[in-house]
Amino acid sequence: IFKDRAGNTWAGSNQKGLFKMELPGPDRDVEHLVRFDDERLKGLKIETAFVDREGTIWLGTTRSGLVRLRESIVKVYSKPDGLKNTIMLTMHQAPNGIMFASTNGDGVYYRKDGRFHRYGKINSAYIWSIITDRDGNRWFSTYGAGIFKQDEKGIIQYREPDGLVENSVISMFIDSKDTLWIGSAEKGICTYRNGRFDRSYQSKGFRGKSISGFMEDSRGAMWIGTVANGLYRYKKGE
Repeated sequence: IFKDRAGNTWAGSNQKGLFKMELPGPDRDVEHLVRFDDERLKGLKIETAFVDREGTIWLGTTRSGLVRLRESIVKVYSKPDGLKNTIMLTMHQAPNGIMFASTNGDGVYYRKDGRFHRYGKINSAYIWSIITDRDGNRWFSTYGAGIFKQDEKGIIQYREPDGLVENSVISMFIDSKDTLWIGSAEKGICTYRNGRFDRSYQSKGFRGKSISGFMEDSRGAMWIGTVANGLYRYKKGE
């Protein structure tokens, strides 16, 4: 589920395509979902969704590549457009406007001149999340190879011996204080700030093992979603 720049709510489905929330109007009293009417979207399993700075909607699918939706015009990107692997995991737009998309088994691709090209700088086939911090450093989390930080000097890889809680990281988030929150596949969370990792969260009552995502609310509290262990709220000092 996601919102576009106009505030419309959209929902991707498992093999049923894309739906848009219609607001109440003269002929109906309640909101309801309407399937986006395009034959190319029917039957797609939508794995992830992203809205870029221009307001274009991007959908990452399982086995069908990427779908771009701009002003109701649908464009599908797959193997003829440079994507050798069409099972998508995540998408990210860097501050310079470059679009990145990761695949399940073939690493990261970037978009240039209307085509996708293999981004060979990250040595991992499974990139689960991509994020950019305030300083413009780009972070890539992997399954089995830890996390990579890319800055103007080059690329640094962090693994468990460097302080990472686990080498398989499936989610990342940067909060309002520029702290990097790192969610692992089986060993909970850790954070990274000012060059140091903090792995103390398990001792603070946090029992989640597999971390699906993070969100920060308006009061600065962190909400942490887990697989099979519910939802946690954390705020320092409380």
